Amino acid sequence: MKQYINKLLITALGSVIMAGCADTGIDDFSVEKPNTIAGMEYLNDYSPLKSYIDRTTHPNFKLGSGISESDFNSGGLVYRLASANFDEITAGNAMKYSSCVSKDGVMSFSDVTKFIEMAKTAGLSIYGHTLAWHSQQQNEYLNKLIADKEIKVDPNNAEHALHIKTTEAKANVWDWQIYYMLPEALTVGQEYTISMRAKATTATNIAFWPNNANGSQVQYLSDLSVGKEWNTTSVKFTATIPIQKLVFSFGKFSGDLYIDDVKLAATGSNTNLIANSSFDNTDLSKWSKPSWHSYTYTIEALAAGPTTWFTNLVSNSNCESDDVSSFYATEATVGPKAATFGAAGTGADGVGRALIVKSGDNPTNNWDTQFFVKVPYKFKEGDTYRFTMKVKADKAGTIESQAHNNPGGYLYWSMIGNPSVTTSWQEYTKTGVISASQAGMNTIAFNLSPNKTATTFYFDDIYFEKQESGNTIPLTPKEKADTLTWAMDKWVKGMMQACGGYVKSWDVVNEAISGGGDDGEGFYVLQSASNGDPLKNFYWQDYLGSEEYVRKVVGMARKYYAEFKGNPSDLKLFIMIIIWNPIGTITKN
Repeated sequence: MKQYINKLLITALGSVIMAGCADTGIDDFSVEKPNTIAGMEYLNDYSPLKSYIDRTTHPNFKLGSGISESDFNSGGLVYRLASANFDEITAGNAMKYSSCVSKDGVMSFSDVTKFIEMAKTAGLSIYGHTLAWHSQQQNEYLNKLIADKEIKVDPNNAEHALHIKTTEAKANVWDWQIYYMLPEALTVGQEYTISMRAKATTATNIAFWPNNANGSQVQYLSDLSVGKEWNTTSVKFTATIPIQKLVFSFGKFSGDLYIDDVKLAATGSNTNLIANSSFDNTDLSKWSKPSWHSYTYTIEALAAGPTTWFTNLVSNSNCESDDVSSFYATEATVGPKAATFGAAGTGADGVGRALIVKSGDNPTNNWDTQFFVKVPYKFKEGDTYRFTMKVKADKAGTIESQAHNNPGGYLYWSMIGNPSVTTSWQEYTKTGVISASQAGMNTIAFNLSPNKTATTFYFDDIYFEKQESGNTIPLTPKEKADTLTWAMDKWVKGMMQACGGYVKSWDVVNEAISGGGDDGEGFYVLQSASNGDPLKNFYWQDYLGSEEYVRKVVGMARKYYAEFKGNPSDLKLFIMIIIWNPIGTITKN
């Protein structure tokens, strides 16, 4: 092995000697200088750019440049060019919110402090860009801050409900029934409302067929709709028989049905005619079932469930603005078109305005004249809704309701029942659960021609609400404003602390005005999610107020600049307005 290595060394040494003896003579030749280089050589005749500023005439003028903070911080060519040619620099991104705040809200200013130390060494001042902006924000973190808040639920805080358990779905709705016997019969001709909170293992309907005392008379009324989550369901009716036995039928349901907070009251009265309506004691003496029905019912303690609330989906419910985006009409087969507002004083009880729809004489179909209420949400099967409106007409009668997937887009023949209309204002309310046949609807259509005679209808105070449910609830506008004020304060304080008073000039708010549009008075519109891109940007001003937003940031900047070694008289704050295509914009506005 040693002999082999020695041979390799000798061979390699011979190669080196031979290479050393090679002929290195090269013929002379010349290459022309590239035009791209030759054309730039005149720059060698110039001094550094900042030396051309007449400091006597313009003692406060600063020549600056926006640069990449990472290139500058590396101390290489960009650093040397900036140091030689400029008085002031602006970081491209390092001092923006998304560069310093992580998705979980943790702030880091290490790049900022490095940038400032390098600028100090180079003798450069810094123009800060930017404390507040809608672009380059940490959207995920900010949206999480103002997300729905969790409601603390105490599992030991139990409520009680009537628990009905059926073993199978029967062929007929009357095959499962439960009764409630009133101590006295209801008054014939009196209007009542029955309501309850209910939920079931699957969405279902409870038929409400109240009887007289001995069951010889029945009044068939609208169903009570029940979803898989707790919801309030109700039926308003006028007693046409001396009702004393309340009959609830649910024969086609199989599973667990829970009922709570049952209330029966006459219109204008707060007296509940149902005893032990919340099932807080064990008394079920007023409740019974047919002896041959094999299901079970009992009072059961349940852990307090999630909060529910209703969100109104109708725009301009009170009819006091000119927004008709939720209201359409077809009059005597002409339409659908935007509905028409009446004059002041036509509204409910003579206050404000109402929507007015007129039907014609001798219509061919009940739907020849229709009034539509459209919302920007397609309801799903199982959604709980609540609809309320005030209505009157110049002739008494009945109107029909249908489910549509747009005005004129028929979906199902029944939606919220058939309201009776009189010549006086009355409120109509219906709470229910969307069925499979109604799923996909976003419009309630009212057929206004069943009476076959020309009639003028008036509608006001229209609400179509979707029930929300869960252990969270939306923050109020004030809560959102307070939360984001805290977040902005934390951010401005952190940035001013990192700068230590060295950065004396700032874009305090960038692009507060959109630089386009017209607010109706000849001014540019303010930045907002309504005219911007809320998926990419975060519009602080939508929560803090367009003007208050600016005031808050200015106040925070002044406070923390002084707190962290800055001389208040040195601080200069600018509200930047960028106008794209300025010539065209100025010509237009």
